[in-house]
Amino acid sequence: MSHHLSKQVVGLLLLVIWGLSLSCSEDKKKANTDDETEMNSDSDSDSDSDSDNDSDSDGDSDSDGDSDSDGDSDSDGDSDSDTSNKCQYTCQAHCISVGGKEMSGDCEDSGMKCCDTGKSTDADSDSDGDSDSDGDSDSDGDSDSDTDVNDPMWQNIAINDIELYQAVQVPVVKERQVVDATTPIVEGRNGMMRIYLKTETGWQNRSVTARVTITKSDNTTSAFEASANIRADSSESSLESTLNVDIPGEAITAGMQYHVDLVSNDKPVGTPDKNRWPKTGEANLNSSNTLGALEVMIIPIRWDSDGSGRLPMTDETSLKNIENVMMDLYPIDAINITVSENTLNWDQPLEANGVGWENLLNALTERRMNDNVTGNIYYLGMFRPAEKYFSWNGGDAYCNMGCVTGLSWQIERPKDSWGRASLAVGYDDESVPYTVAHELAHAHGRPHSPSGGADYADPNYPVADGTLDVFGYSTRHVVLLAPRDYFDFLGYDSPQWTSAHTFTAIFDMVVTVNQMFATSQSRTPSMEQAQDTWKQILVRSNGTANWGIERPMGDTPSGAEVDVVLYDATSNYLTTVTGMYTPFSGLPGGAIWIKSPPAEAVIAEVPALNLTIVP
Repeated sequence: MSHHLSKQVVGLLLLVIWGLSLSCSEDKKKANTDDETEMNSDSDSDSDSDSDNDSDSDGDSDSDGDSDSDGDSDSDGDSDSDTSNKCQYTCQAHCISVGGKEMSGDCEDSGMKCCDTGKSTDADSDSDGDSDSDGDSDSDGDSDSDTDVNDPMWQNIAINDIELYQAVQVPVVKERQVVDATTPIVEGRNGMMRIYLKTETGWQNRSVTARVTITKSDNTTSAFEASANIRADSSESSLESTLNVDIPGEAITAGMQYHVDLVSNDKPVGTPDKNRWPKTGEANLNSSNTLGALEVMIIPIRWDSDGSGRLPMTDETSLKNIENVMMDLYPIDAINITVSENTLNWDQPLEANGVGWENLLNALTERRMNDNVTGNIYYLGMFRPAEKYFSWNGGDAYCNMGCVTGLSWQIERPKDSWGRASLAVGYDDESVPYTVAHELAHAHGRPHSPSGGADYADPNYPVADGTLDVFGYSTRHVVLLAPRDYFDFLGYDSPQWTSAHTFTAIFDMVVTVNQMFATSQSRTPSMEQAQDTWKQILVRSNGTANWGIERPMGDTPSGAEVDVVLYDATSNYLTTVTGMYTPFSGLPGGAIWIKSPPAEAVIAEVPALNLTIVP
């Protein structure tokens, strides 16, 4: 339980651990989005903070304009100290955060530099502050306007690897060989194509452009470009060493093909036969369709346990924050979040240690069944059990040093639509969207990842400590996330992002659920087709149990099989039946479903769980 509590206060306890990660104002966020430079102004290429202002590992000038480790100026022979006007934006807060990790330093009203992502607010500005795209001098002090493709120094660079990022690293080409992707490329979702370059003897630092031309199945084409000064071979950990081309979601479609050219001033450059991928013709980029948006219905829970009638924060800003994090972490191209007008009123006690949560989750589950909604809709109950969320000093806050902030069913199959019900606290706090993403992932059938001592961790998770299995990338913040620095969001440690393992598994569930329910009139459960009545035994986290929901279902619930011994009211043995046990995601206990028990059965025993249920 203590590990569960530490997981649920990610964004609270970790505010101190990670340096009080505060959110920028909406004005700053808008400016960052417009400039595509919302990231740590002092971060290095692998997203770690260069807070000590020391030199970069490559010996060149770092992004904050300080000199490198050898104390010399950069490659053009001039000092980088005058680049303070590059990538500026006005901000009104201390920092932004990605996955709970502090990503930027102090801001000033006069503006600050962003990390060098190869982009700036001045489209003509290169690394020394001069323009090279329009024929002015580049970083080596020479003019590019007269690019001579026959000049050997323009020929000693080649395309080597290609990757696509939509949240996680997906190799497409490796050493100029096609790679069969095991992680889905999601149609309609924004992405970034990362072009790795290999230099040869004679190459000199200069600006190169990668042009990605995409041809859709209707033969319409679109071209997207990115430029950067290339000094040496590209490195996986350095975003600045690769050419990073933003690809809008509308360009990623079924049957699309692409090719990549290296150019300068619209002239082809690079090693002959290696400055284009593929060498001739077009390459396939096999994408997959989710078959519909992710549908989330928020049920506001009116908190009457203390007579306050408090409702959760479901204002436009709160909903947008949830949407942003869900789009960051989930393999989807769209999400529809709807807030129900019909509240769920709750006057029973609920404690921060988890006691009472199972009763509220079961009430939400029954509400979903009674609403008879389609099977692809995920119910999310949100509530505020106290006016104040968190306090280090005790008092009347809900969460004092540790608390449970979410709960879900740990379902297994797409057909288990009855279990698409989850709970999360509804406060104005940056940790809440991550709690929502975590709990809805359980409703997608995902167990915990093995970080922070998480209960019932996925035995197949590929990294023992729960860190990421590949590099991550935030298209929203334009940040590369090193695997060793981030944890999968289904664990208890922070900062968090999504692993390829989780991204792929959730995609499979989303597609299958949408295939089954999104284009049909199937309901949850399939009441018009139901033949059997199922009765629930609700097993609480404290080891007690009681009879719960009873209603028809269209399919057998999944779960572990357990024997249930039934008796009548006078303890006479009736029969032994098989129950299907579905656990909670983060607390002991769960639900045991029994098919069509005898009407006279009022007492039950579950020997495997050492439970006795009486009226």
